[in-house]
Amino acid sequence: MSIELRDYGYLTSFYFEDEIEGLKMVTEYFCSFFETPIIDDATLTFFSIPNQAVIITDWLFQRQKSVRWYQIEILNANDTVARNLLDKCRFASSIMFCMVVSPEFKYDFEFKKDGKVYIDFGSWFTLENLLNVNCEHLTLFKTPLTNMDINLFIKHWMTSDLKFHSVKIYPKEVLNLDVIVSEIPVVRRERRDCFDVTNNKIVTIFNGLEVKQNDGLKTATISINDDPLNEFGRFWMIVWDTL
Repeated sequence: MSIELRDYGYLTSFYFEDEIEGLKMVTEYFCSFFETPIIDDATLTFFSIPNQAVIITDWLFQRQKSVRWYQIEILNANDTVARNLLDKCRFASSIMFCMVVSPEFKYDFEFKKDGKVYIDFGSWFTLENLLNVNCEHLTLFKTPLTNMDINLFIKHWMTSDLKFHSVKIYPKEVLNLDVIVSEIPVVRRERRDCFDVTNNKIVTIFNGLEVKQNDGLKTATISINDDPLNEFGRFWMIVWDTL
């Protein structure tokens, strides 16, 4: 093992001849040491063999029924591994997935819980997947979602009782406002102060668009602008109870 002093505290790294058994052993030791039987967060960032992530998550969810946070960052996962890891999203309250998969990979993704969904390298994430998500905070990077897909999502939100507080989509095509709000009644506001629940602070949206649900109970402030994280810009929707 090694211990390094970082700005945020001490970083302890462990090295095992058998990565799987070593990880299980040290996990059980810390659960015992801190007198907590439950693993709260599960973050898997790298394995020398991709299938090791499947073995670990199989063990984790046999050990306990759920986790609060489930994060996978594995580049170049094969389709079998990617599907297995995505299947386990049902055991988590919030998820973060960053996986590069084959162009042919498809998955019937569904997530309907309180919490967050963060998807990067989402080449597999379709409009149908989007319409099957109902959570508090949703962020999507590098998906094939189009301007028309975003339009259909807004219309879906207008007619549904959904949990969303914040939705961010970083598309792979230039955002087209005319397409995004086509056949949607909107009101432009020069300025609107909104509470961003994700970051627990007030944000000011300039020249945003407001859309109401059909029952009038909730309003969404929509911002479409440039963003350093994506050359095509960012779609951001903040939802709040109508006053």
